[in-house]
Amino acid sequence: MTIKLPILLIIPHGGYGIPEEFTGYYSLTPSELFFESDGGADKIFNFREKVNSIVNTEISRLFVDMDRNYKDVYPVTKDGVIKKSTSMNRPVFMGKYYPDEIAISNILKRYYYPFHQNIKKAIEDRPSLIIECHTHMPVGPANAPDRGMPRPLVITGYTADNREELA
Repeated sequence: MTIKLPILLIIPHGGYGIPEEFTGYYSLTPSELFFESDGGADKIFNFREKVNSIVNTEISRLFVDMDRNYKDVYPVTKDGVIKKSTSMNRPVFMGKYYPDEIAISNILKRYYYPFHQNIKKAIEDRPSLIIECHTHMPVGPANAPDRGMPRPLVITGYTADNREELA
């Protein structure tokens, strides 16, 4: 038996799939969907044989951004859980189409909540380390805060949460 490392890998933007509910309503090409994903993250960070858990999604972050709050939707924010435009300011949906509240609720129930439930379940195994895995463009895209600026090769961050309920 192989001993697995007590690590949880989370890959929120590796997918470039389209929810079937949006078939015929989006305006992007397969190459644009790939461009907007964290291209290769699902391959680069695939240590399934070495770590306790990996949580990822096949759905494009344009349709369901697992890294956003479920309450962040257009017009409250332009970069919410369901995008209105890409990082290059191209419309995600055709014409004036954008999902209504019922469609958003259904999409969240089908894709967003299960992703986060999988994370919650993986955390119950008490991983020693949780790594959120991303890849990114070498230069900030048109609608990013760092647009036109070179980005570093590697970005690290550290967050500690010492709340009692985690103990």
